[in-house]
Amino acid sequence: MREIKDGGPVKVPLETGGFALVSECDAERIMQSKWRLGDNGYVYRAGARTKGIPCLLHRIVVDAPKGMEVHHDDEDKLNCQRWNLETIPPSEHQEHHKHLVISRNKASRIHDLTANCKRCGVHFTKDPDHRGRQTCCSKLCAIHLAVAVRQERRNASK
Repeated sequence: MREIKDGGPVKVPLETGGFALVSECDAERIMQSKWRLGDNGYVYRAGARTKGIPCLLHRIVVDAPKGMEVHHDDEDKLNCQRWNLETIPPSEHQEHHKHLVISRNKASRIHDLTANCKRCGVHFTKDPDHRGRQTCCSKLCAIHLAVAVRQERRNASK
């Protein structure tokens, strides 16, 4: 983590209950507004829905430019102290959170991870990248199955 001397943490009360943390050097400016906790876990300026006016606490603290994203190093959205925030490009931010997307996708799987090959009947483990759609145990079986289906269709149309 980067070392930034910004004073100790200051609690910012939220209208929805609880508090967020900001650095001592930002406290006076931040305390001039009221804050609330959004459904997504981020802290918003209360009543600030005007287009073009920043309303997310972490973006205001670091004065994030448009097109850049703010990463919470400790992944705590309520910890908006300067030492915990990093302004980075979206591609780098996605890389930071790739593990969350992968685990979320695995948790939401509703298909079996194993199956019987439609062509040869062999029991196999599906490739996770195929999102449960894999029906054959190998590429060769899939090609043979596709050829057989095509021949059946030709024979049925005669």
